[in-house]
Amino acid sequence: MKPRILVLITVTITLAALAIPDRLQVQGQSQRQLHYTVTDLGNLGGNSFDEGIDINNQGQVAGFSSLAGDTTFHSFLWTEDNGIQDLGTLPGDVSSYASGINNKGQVVGASNDATGNSHGFLWKNGVMTDLNTLIPASSPLYLPVASQINSRGEIVGLALQTSTGQAHGFLPTPCDEEYVDKKGCAGRAERAIAVHGGPKVTVSEKVRKLLRQRLGNRYRTMLDPVAPTD
Repeated sequence: MKPRILVLITVTITLAALAIPDRLQVQGQSQRQLHYTVTDLGNLGGNSFDEGIDINNQGQVAGFSSLAGDTTFHSFLWTEDNGIQDLGTLPGDVSSYASGINNKGQVVGASNDATGNSHGFLWKNGVMTDLNTLIPASSPLYLPVASQINSRGEIVGLALQTSTGQAHGFLPTPCDEEYVDKKGCAGRAERAIAVHGGPKVTVSEKVRKLLRQRLGNRYRTMLDPVAPTD
């Protein structure tokens, strides 16, 4: 069986761009008018889609891009010094997309396996980690999608109740020196569970439909099952 192609959309321009404001004085006007210069962010080798999703105050960009062959897509981080960087996926997954970046350069998003199940991730210091391995093993929530992260490391996104599959919002707070006294941060050893070792929820078609609606029509194939790539 041929690998399933993820591309259900046609675009004429696949290069992401970074628009930088450039204020110019307009002759005969006392008011400054806003103009932009544009930076080509490049892509990860594919031709179907490539988009910057979020930007921080350092001008670093997080997004996702199709790979060569256009059968899958990966998260990327773009910086002025290093250009576009493929962030890959969680172990065993086939695709990923980044949706948020903070001023520390930490990236969040979702990584998807071949059956269409999604895992929220945190990427920092060159390592992508399943968010479900960073919360208590006894948590009643499974975190399939991380949407945004602030400079304190607090993350928001979409969670599922492990018992019912019901969709909820979530806000995980890092248990570090800044939050040492926060409720729930005692006994942090409980959080040291193996990768994918926490409770896993099979994403139902109903929930996939909800996620497609949240992501928008352009990204409606992100949670569809795909064939693993070599």
